[in-house]
Amino acid sequence: MHRPRQAISLPRLELPESYSNDAAGSFLEEVDSALTKYSAFLLTSKHCKPFSTSILSVARELLALPEQQKENFRLLKKEGSYTGYSLLKNQRDAREQFHIYAGGAVPQGDLRAPNKIPEGLSPDGKKELAAYFEEMHRLGAFLSSRYSGPDFPKDAYDSSYCLLKLIKYGGIASGTGTSITGTPAHADWSWITIVSQDPVEGLQIASSDGQWQDLVTEPGDFLVLAGELLSLATREAIRPAAHRVVVPDSVTERVSAPFFYTPLLSSLLSPDSSLSESQRQWPDGDHIHRVFRPKEVDGEISFLSAERFRKLDNRWCYQPSCCLS
Repeated sequence: MHRPRQAISLPRLELPESYSNDAAGSFLEEVDSALTKYSAFLLTSKHCKPFSTSILSVARELLALPEQQKENFRLLKKEGSYTGYSLLKNQRDAREQFHIYAGGAVPQGDLRAPNKIPEGLSPDGKKELAAYFEEMHRLGAFLSSRYSGPDFPKDAYDSSYCLLKLIKYGGIASGTGTSITGTPAHADWSWITIVSQDPVEGLQIASSDGQWQDLVTEPGDFLVLAGELLSLATREAIRPAAHRVVVPDSVTERVSAPFFYTPLLSSLLSPDSSLSESQRQWPDGDHIHRVFRPKEVDGEISFLSAERFRKLDNRWCYQPSCCLS
C-alpha cells in the first residue's frame, strides 16, 4: 500500500546572482525569516543548479564502485578517522555513505584524516567534487553572513571543518509494503546544512506544529537546514531543523549530498541573550537526535571542545540510549 503524502510548504528563495552583501538587498533578511519560522527553506538558482546536478552524479559514481574498493576507504572511528566510507544496514539506519572534507592540511588533533578519494573516481568527477566544495563554502559563507559570532573559513581549504556526505539510501525489504526509516529523526550538527538531493521521496521535515511532512523538491533545488550550532548561537531563536529519511519498500535507491557548513574549529559560540526562543514545536512523542538537550547550553561554548565531547567522549546525543539501538 502506498502511503499518502502530506507535503510541507517551505519558502522558496531565489539566490541573487552576486554573493556580495550589497547585491543581496533584502535576501538575507528573507533567509533569517525563513530559518526563524520554518528552520529550513528551498533555494533556487540558475547558477547553482549545475552544481547540484554534478554532485549527485559524483555520488552515484562513487557509490557504484565495487564493494571491495569502497571497503578500502572504510571510515575508522576507533583510529580517530572521520573521513571515508561507511555502510549502515539495520532497522535504525539504511544507507551507505562517504564522509569527505575539502582537503588541504589537517591540523593535529582536529579529529579528521586526510581525504580518501577513491582511485575509481574519474578525472571529471574529481574536478566536479573540488568545484562543489569551493561553491558550497562560498554559498555557506554568504548565507551565514547576517549572523555574527564565530569565525568561518575563508575558503574551502582554510582549515575547513566543513563536511560533505554522499549518501545512498536503500530500503530494507519488510514484505509488508510499509515505510521504514532510512535515517532516524535528528537535527544536524552544523551551522547550516545545504542539501542536494534527487527527487525520490523520502525526506521528511517537522512542520511548525510538530507534524512530520514530506518534502517535495524540484531537480536542482538546494534545501537549506538550520543546524544545532546556529541554534546554540541564537539561543534557539532559530530552532534546528528536525528531519528524518523514511523510504518505502519500493525505493531501491535514493541519493543525497548534504554539505555541513561549520565555523572554524577554533571558534567560540556566544549565545545572543537578546533573542527570544522559537515557538516551533518538536514532533510529539518522537526523540530528536541532537548533541545537547534543548536549553542545556547557557553560555559560551568552544566548537573544538564540543567536537571532542562528541567524538572522543562518544557523546553523540544527549540521550545515552539514542545511539545504542
